Amino acid sequence: MFFQEPSEPNDGAAFAAYLGNMDDCDTSALTINGYLAGNADQDFYAVDVTDAVSCLMSGAFQVDTGGVTATACLELRCVSGTLDLECLDGSTPTTGSGVARCCKTGSNPQFTLSHNCSGTVAMPDDVRVVASLSGADLLAECAVYSAVLGF
Repeated sequence: MFFQEPSEPNDGAAFAAYLGNMDDCDTSALTINGYLAGNADQDFYAVDVTDAVSCLMSGAFQVDTGGVTATACLELRCVSGTLDLECLDGSTPTTGSGVARCCKTGSNPQFTLSHNCSGTVAMPDDVRVVASLSGADLLAECAVYSAVLGF
């Protein structure tokens, strides 16, 4: 039986399913459920993160793929200022087309990151985040996933 996830089409950053707003207080994590339809499928989700007073801005992305190898990425763009990005927990930085992201490939990939929007005067570190997932060893099979995104 064919099942189309509710957020399709979301196969590119320009088509990212918009998940709304969240702040950087750890109580506002988002859970994303979906599936990857083979190794050519990519799923993208976008969220705006507000730097709240008295909360620490640091990102975390945890993906449960049921043990299937996948690539998880977080792309950040500052609302104001220049992005300084540090990829942690074995994730690797990648850049291209003026976009900075942290990515990690593995079974149930998870990682954290730290960022700062420099050059802002009395401005918060508000960012637009695009989360993406792609299958690395799915071949023609599908993989159901559940991901938690927090800041």
